[in-house]
Amino acid sequence: MSKLQLKLINEPYNNYGIMTEDHMEEIALLSKFFDETKYIKLYNRCLIDISKKIYKGEINIVGNILEVKLNPKYIKDMTRNDLQIIQNIGGKLDAKMSYGNLINFYTSYLFPLSPIEKLTNGKLLCAATKSYPTTHYEFFKYEDFDTFNWSVYYKYLSDKYINKFNMFAPSYSLIEKSLSIFNKLILEIKMAFNRPRPLQTSFIEKIPIKTYITYAGQTPAIPSGHSSQGFLFGALIYYNFKKYFDSLNKTDYDYELYLLVRVSKDTGHRRIMAGIHYPSDMLASWIMFEHILKYLKIDIQTKPYYDKLKSELDNF
Repeated sequence: MSKLQLKLINEPYNNYGIMTEDHMEEIALLSKFFDETKYIKLYNRCLIDISKKIYKGEINIVGNILEVKLNPKYIKDMTRNDLQIIQNIGGKLDAKMSYGNLINFYTSYLFPLSPIEKLTNGKLLCAATKSYPTTHYEFFKYEDFDTFNWSVYYKYLSDKYINKFNMFAPSYSLIEKSLSIFNKLILEIKMAFNRPRPLQTSFIEKIPIKTYITYAGQTPAIPSGHSSQGFLFGALIYYNFKKYFDSLNKTDYDYELYLLVRVSKDTGHRRIMAGIHYPSDMLASWIMFEHILKYLKIDIQTKPYYDKLKSELDNF
């Protein structure tokens, strides 16, 4: 099996270019973590399904070329609809938000936080230079540089689950590594579709949107890397902490699962609210997430988390 090369026919925004960075060195470095044949199958499935389900193109495979004939009107309508959604929720990043007990854990346990936190040897290192984030915008700033809320969620679990935590809980670095290696897939799919960011198409379509300056938004739009990593983070936590979830009564289980889903999905939602990703970018991330679960062979074990997350996303 060979890796498919994507050829989009009738793509209406191709001539406008995109903001991008050279990630070839990172992609090459991450290649060592994958079996090449298995990775090619995963990559091709993601490429084909995003072409079918998001772009709704007519697919024809000739050799290693995946030709996708597009309907320009559909692509424009999809983009305009995406921009309208972004326009409608553009001010919500400044809204107060809460993760319930998790936010109480943040404020009472961690004290004021520095701009970028690092979890080292199970301890979250912080300095008293920033107040605790209470709005989506403050979380967005943290997440643009680091997986802030994910590492704190892990620390929250380690504190709550302290009696059994060291017996079988994986280290945060192990989960972080599992997340980071899939950056190869995210980046290569981004490069294949080469979709302009919302700010670019907002000028083309004359639909003004509010956008925020971002460090991590200098690649093509589809799929959303933050959404992909958020979805996968939740699955890895649920899979690796299965004994913890199984030990809870129904009330606590329902709340902890809700909490995990919120942490997972809000990371990607904030990128849409910031005007740097389309809602359809998140849908593409969901398609990739489904294939990654099967690739990791944890799809059956993580079904309760998957079903709850899907239900939450369906209501978005």
